[in-house]
Parts: sequence; C-alpha cells; structure tokens
Amino acid sequence: MALRPLSRARDFAFPDTAWDVRGWTVRTEVGDDKVGRVEDMLLDGSGRLRYLDVDLGFLKKHVLVPLDSAHADRERETVRIEGMSKERMEAVPEYALDPETLDEDYQRRLDAVYGRASLPARDAAGHRAMNPDGPLDLQRMGVLEDEYRVAGDDPRGWAVLTGDGRRVGKVAELLMEPGVMKARYLDVAVDEKTLELEPVDRHILVPTERVRLDRGKKTVVVSGLLAGDVARYPQYGGLPVTHGAARILEDLFGRVETGAPEVGPPPSGTARRQWEDETLSHFYGPRTRARMHVEERHG
Repeated sequence: MALRPLSRARDFAFPDTAWDVRGWTVRTEVGDDKVGRVEDMLLDGSGRLRYLDVDLGFLKKHVLVPLDSAHADRERETVRIEGMSKERMEAVPEYALDPETLDEDYQRRLDAVYGRASLPARDAAGHRAMNPDGPLDLQRMGVLEDEYRVAGDDPRGWAVLTGDGRRVGKVAELLMEPGVMKARYLDVAVDEKTLELEPVDRHILVPTERVRLDRGKKTVVVSGLLAGDVARYPQYGGLPVTHGAARILEDLFGRVETGAPEVGPPPSGTARRQWEDETLSHFYGPRTRARMHVEERHG
C-alpha cells in the first residue's frame, strides 16, 4: 500500500471539487457523536486522496478513514463517518503514523470494520480469478417492468449530486441482477453542459452501494464521486458489462458490503404502511446508503 501523508506532499494541489479538511471536526453518522479531528490526509501512488488520518482524542489513538466513507460538511467544517458509531470506532485498527506499516493484514482489518467486502480471490499470478471479458449477469429495469417494480422510491429521473452538492447528471436507468433482483448500478446520464464537457451523450455507471437517496429533494448523492473526475470515468455504452469493467469501477469507487434486502412481496394494508415507515425509511433515508431492490408485481 504505497501511501504518503499530504503534509509531506508539497507538490500536491487540491482540485476545485475537493477540500482540505485537515483540522476539521469528525463526527459519527450513527449517534452524531464527536470523536476527534482530521490530523492529515493520505495520498496513493498516483496522487489521489485515499484516507483521512483522524486523531481520536477520546481513545488517544489515530485511525484511518477511507475517503469514500467520509462526508464533508463545508459550512460546519465537519466530517461525518458513514455507518459508524462512537462505539464501533474503537474497533478501527490503530494507525501508527507511518504509511510503511500499512500491510495487507492491516488493510483487511480496516475493510472489515468499515463493512467493505473482501476482494475476489487471485490466481497464482496474482490476477483476480475471473474472466475480464465475461459479462456480468445484469438486466435493465426497463425490460423487467411487466413482472417487477422497484420497491420504495424509484430514483430514475432524479438528479445525481456529488458529495459536495454539485450536479453531474440524472439517473437514466437501473441495472438489475436478475438472480437476486437487486439493483447493482445506476446508469447516469451526464450533464455535459454543466460540467463543460464535449457533448457526446456520456453515460457512466455508479454502484448502488455508493449512493444515498434523498427522497425529499428527489436527488441521489454519490459517495466518492468528484465532478472533476467524471470526464475520466469509463463511459457506459449499454449492456453487457464485463467483469473487467466492473473491476475498474471497483477501483474507482471502492468495494463495500451491499447489505441489500432480499426480494419478496411486502405486507399489505396497515401492515404495509408500517413496513414502509420502519423499513423503507431505514433503507432509503437521506443519510443512509441506498438499498434498492425490486419486488414481483401482483395483480
């Protein structure tokens, strides 16, 4: 894991869509507890910001927070850690302030705490054990609508925003995994005019694990997406999506545990309303990761 502290990178310049959050207060998303402050930021070998070095004053230790698990509030100069509580922060492995100590074992322990899935197995040559040219089992929601519908809010047509509130496009379609009937990707039609990009009808795919739905504003907020990076993201030209393309998206957004609910008909009548209040509000709340799935139509 080739990383270096931002404090030692004199040649680094922040892009217009990113902020220097060093010194900002860090709070948990669960419980809204103040747990420390951002001491430093870590860059990878290509010069991209990857982690926050957070001083957990109440535990008297430093920990790393993946950048795509952190949400910055510029007005309050606060960083919130997605899905984490004050108690769970105790399980984050200590960072010894030396990037050279960050080996594969540390990475696995870090991924486990933040709910990230393990990377796929690799073959003897160190390559992922998958056919990069083989297609994923995906289908457009539009062709499934005779038999299925999206449970809860359907984000198609909603504006897509970066973590800092910039609009980058709108949701054109959902790509479903038929075997489990869960949405895996959002097909996002890029707003090329707003981003001052060449008009070529760009579409990009965004993993559903990286989005939060704000049902009140009918917007989709994408963790780990910067407006300035959209131009370099691989363009989506339609199905099929290969394992190789999925791997690129994993590297861009980072892998997380989806935790999406299983498909199944919800209750009806009064029980259904209670189910929506207690279940969908959890899965689709404005400060939680989206959990989009579909259910079979009846009648």
